Amino acid sequence: QYKLQNQNVKIESDLENLQNRIWDTYELTYAMAQKLKRPDFEPSGATRRIGELRERIRAMGASVFLDLKLHDIPRTVARAVHSAARHGAELLTVHASGGRQMLKAAVEAARECGRNAPKIIAVTALTSLDQQDFADLGITRTPALHVMAMADIALKCGVAGLVCSPQEAEALRQRFGTAPILITPGIRLAGGDAGDQKRVATPAAAVRAGANYLVVGRPILEAQDPARAARQVMQEMTA
Repeated sequence: QYKLQNQNVKIESDLENLQNRIWDTYELTYAMAQKLKRPDFEPSGATRRIGELRERIRAMGASVFLDLKLHDIPRTVARAVHSAARHGAELLTVHASGGRQMLKAAVEAARECGRNAPKIIAVTALTSLDQQDFADLGITRTPALHVMAMADIALKCGVAGLVCSPQEAEALRQRFGTAPILITPGIRLAGGDAGDQKRVATPAAAVRAGANYLVVGRPILEAQDPARAARQVMQEMTA
């Protein structure tokens, strides 16, 4: 995950085109699924394009992290998990706030997929939320306490890991040990614009806190030199 070799220069040069194709496919599938009220709907053209993208990603030596943040009734989420497994997703996100029954349905659906089972990762609280946002939602506990509570519920339901901000990662690691996968968005380079993210940290801080995977979007995708920005992130992670 931390290697940055010469072949990655080509990946960076193709990044914008790949990103646009992913979004085009996602928007087409999502629009049609909403129209038919079928979140697991797979138009044949979109299925083919997703398959092509999956093989291209794997050819890069990377794995497929499908960050759908599923949040629906248990049966609907279970069907979506089966669909994601057919497309070769190794990691799949669901919202912990969907509740115990939804989380258990997602975990059981993944088990039913056998060797193709994606690891279910529960999103504890979006990194774009702070204390005021929590208050607006009627949540009186702090973000740190809320994340801990969501994590406890999700792990007891059998999920393989958690999405949290880098600010909560250390406490989660101390409480739950080394077993859960911890994925941290909200990654910003020192001095970088936080944008709409509110609970953020640098790549180095996230790694020190115990994160297994870092989600880095805009600091790379919107940089003037994405390849250089990616190298900077990697250097901070391995420092």
